[in-house]
Amino acid sequence: MIKFPRPRLGIALLGVIALLAGMNAPISAQAAALPATDDLTLWYNSPATNWETQALPIGNGPLGAKLFGGVASEQIQFNEKTLWTGGPGASGGYNHGNWTSPRPGAIDNMQAQIDQNGRITPQTVANALGQGKTNFGSYQTFGDLFLDFANPPSSTTGYRRELSLREAVARVGYTAGGVEYTREYFASNPGNVIVARISANQTGRVSFTLRHTSPRNDKTVTAAGGRLTIRGQLANNGLRFEAQVQVVNQGGTRTDSGDRVTVSGADSVMLVLSAGTNYSDGYPSYRGADPQAGVTSRVTTAAARSYDELRAAHLADYKRLFDRVKLNIGQTNPTVPTNTLRANYTGGSSSQDRALEAMFFAYGRYLLISSSRENDILPANLQGVWNNVVNPPWDADYHVNINLQMNYWPAEQTNLRETTRPYDRYVTSMVAPGRVTAANMYGARGWVVNNETNPYGFTGVHNYPQSFWFPEAAAWTTQHMYDSYRFSGDLNYLRNTAYPAIKGAAEFWLDFLHTDPRDNRLVVSPSYSPENGDFSAGASMSQQIVREVFTNALASARTLGVDTAFQNEVDTALSRLDPGLRIGRWGQLQEWKTDWDSQTDTHRHVSHLFALHPGNQILPGTAEANAARVSLNARGDGGTGWSKAWKINFWARLLDGTRAHKLLSEQLKSSTLDNLWDTHPPFQIDGNFGATSGVAEMLVQSQHDTVHVLPALPAAWPTGSVTGLRARGDVTVDTTWSAGRAQTVTVRTGKTAPIKVRTAAATGTYQVRDETGATVTATRTGDTLSWNATAGKTYTITFQAGGGSRTVEGEAFTSQSGVQRADHPGASGGASVGYIQNGDWAAYSGVNTSGLRTFSARVSSAGSGGTIQIRSGSATGTLLGSVAVSSTGGWDTYATVSTTLSGSASGPLYLVFVNSGSGTDYLFDVDTFTVGT
Repeated sequence: MIKFPRPRLGIALLGVIALLAGMNAPISAQAAALPATDDLTLWYNSPATNWETQALPIGNGPLGAKLFGGVASEQIQFNEKTLWTGGPGASGGYNHGNWTSPRPGAIDNMQAQIDQNGRITPQTVANALGQGKTNFGSYQTFGDLFLDFANPPSSTTGYRRELSLREAVARVGYTAGGVEYTREYFASNPGNVIVARISANQTGRVSFTLRHTSPRNDKTVTAAGGRLTIRGQLANNGLRFEAQVQVVNQGGTRTDSGDRVTVSGADSVMLVLSAGTNYSDGYPSYRGADPQAGVTSRVTTAAARSYDELRAAHLADYKRLFDRVKLNIGQTNPTVPTNTLRANYTGGSSSQDRALEAMFFAYGRYLLISSSRENDILPANLQGVWNNVVNPPWDADYHVNINLQMNYWPAEQTNLRETTRPYDRYVTSMVAPGRVTAANMYGARGWVVNNETNPYGFTGVHNYPQSFWFPEAAAWTTQHMYDSYRFSGDLNYLRNTAYPAIKGAAEFWLDFLHTDPRDNRLVVSPSYSPENGDFSAGASMSQQIVREVFTNALASARTLGVDTAFQNEVDTALSRLDPGLRIGRWGQLQEWKTDWDSQTDTHRHVSHLFALHPGNQILPGTAEANAARVSLNARGDGGTGWSKAWKINFWARLLDGTRAHKLLSEQLKSSTLDNLWDTHPPFQIDGNFGATSGVAEMLVQSQHDTVHVLPALPAAWPTGSVTGLRARGDVTVDTTWSAGRAQTVTVRTGKTAPIKVRTAAATGTYQVRDETGATVTATRTGDTLSWNATAGKTYTITFQAGGGSRTVEGEAFTSQSGVQRADHPGASGGASVGYIQNGDWAAYSGVNTSGLRTFSARVSSAGSGGTIQIRSGSATGTLLGSVAVSSTGGWDTYATVSTTLSGSASGPLYLVFVNSGSGTDYLFDVDTFTVGT
């Protein structure tokens, strides 16, 4: 296997005049080899043959590319995020989804029917309120660049294709005929260019022809001065577009020929690509300046610099974001290609499994940085910034019934606030067209958007019955903006960016809520739980979202000291609003105001749990939280990729790390492609972002104004560390842990205010010091420490090893003999370790027995009962204690048994189950157990 060359820094600038004259210019000398691949590098030993599942993505926000790594011909499919059909100027007209003719009384009639009948079918509502799309448009590919290599080898050795997440650099390397060939690619946000270098370790070995293809016949391609120019207008709407690729060769010759550039006998070649359109997010024209001047300037400026300089600028920019967070969960460098690593993944105790999980977490951050940056006009869409066709699934649009919002769930938590700026810009851009829709269709103030939208202010409706109606979407999009304020505490951001959008979304609901004749409460009507069931009044998700936007609007106005009359309106509406939180007949959190929920419904949307996540209306341990657990158990652990990702976050919010980890495992095993893209199927990027958010939620939560550290740590991650996660209140968090308990927690505070830090280890011995080493006096309440923090200071809490107690899910065993997981609605996590017979055992490698002095277990039994032996190291290891379990009268009837432990032993905990009888009946189940020192 070859080693990739690493460029040296400090090479002199290229001469601009020489470049523009078409002369050959130096790039850099051949350099030393790169170090071995690390734990955050995706790598493969063959070229990609499939865009969706195998090709590797690079991006800088506005631009994206997919790299195939072929030997005879390299394929570089590329995108510019604003290249969209549809909208103003499109043939056949455009209406923003607004009704093209008045429908007086149409909504009132639907509300009356719902009041009378309780529910009506989606098709009935769509017939009355829907309208077919007109020029909604689709995200477009910019086409493909091909590098057709001269005299390609018939065979190669040491082929490797990789993507470094630490550098955001992709590489291809192989040996043929005794020559090492290397390609390196990156998408640089500084300069807004994509850069490639093709080189060999012998002079004169680089020869290829560069050409461009597109599935559309709407462009011209010309070559001059070593620059390929692709220019045209979309036939559908006249949107102008342009891309340029400058070829800069070191040695050899370069020839322009029609629509191609050919390089022969070069030592190395640098390619510089940029692209743009005349799209603008300004309503109503959505048109700006011709892209030619901007593209020309970007390519010329970048091509006048050395490859090493461009690469250094890219790395400095990217690493400034990516390096803020580091996660160690016990992973080791993968020893097999990434596709094999994924195929071998089990979710068990292997350090290679940890490697895939840590890589998947980091990959979500990489993809967000690559598809959403400060200089973007548009946010990441359903496919981020990547698309290879003219008719992508769901148009690669902006679905706002969860998908766009999920794209940005990890942004604040994982310290990538800069990536949210295009999201804020996009939401703000929808306000103007959304006001027109609100007034003309709904007769309401404020602004609205429905189920999905595009770059052209599509805020109205279409007519697909299961997805055309979702006016709650505007309120949901603003939830992230208020949360951004909670993370940063930036009053200017709240005043100038977040509050205007939040207020407008709240104003819409002040006018459009309907009085439910059943109880005189304010409800959304017509209301639809996304893509599931019938239309009704007051579906749970609808109510929870409206409650959230009212609460956020009121808090914002009070914080800013503005809009007293508006505050009074919202306060009054909140007092009458149905909260959308009800516990149903089988203990579930109801999806609808009427108890229609079915225990066999496994629909991928779990919309009625919005209040749990991303909302903050449900506290762990409450009746509503327990009902949410029942609903999740009934829904099951299946679903699409993004659905599993959402469930990771749900279970983390319920403080169930074991179940959250199981959902992460399910997503990796069955909803992740070889290039680690999430699949619905097909590919949909929100699942990547949702999973990264879920991992962050397992490690740090702060939605209830307490920095909760390791709230849902799974048994599979007994030892580890994380640095750089963010908590609300302008707090940055680092922590290390061992045996499933925090060893240290470090918080860096951005404002002077009281702070509360919660973690299980706080029940033991602790010490708080600031960055000078001075002791800080903290008040302990249960597992929470509080003190007055000062802006700019760093506080480290050190916990004495062995302090406190720890509760473990019984079904979270890491190995076993005989026992199995037993599902029980009343059990913590929805399951116990069960089917226990005499002589069975379960091991928990994440629980070390060193220093343990107490043991208790929550058990149930309709059998004969028996005894739990607590052992260290193995099923026959040192006996630390035992406790008898009697029949509780039923498998869903629980009791707690406890004992003290003695002896000294260090090793994983084993529970051995015995019974004095000789029968084969099941003895008892163990729901959870707690060990203490």
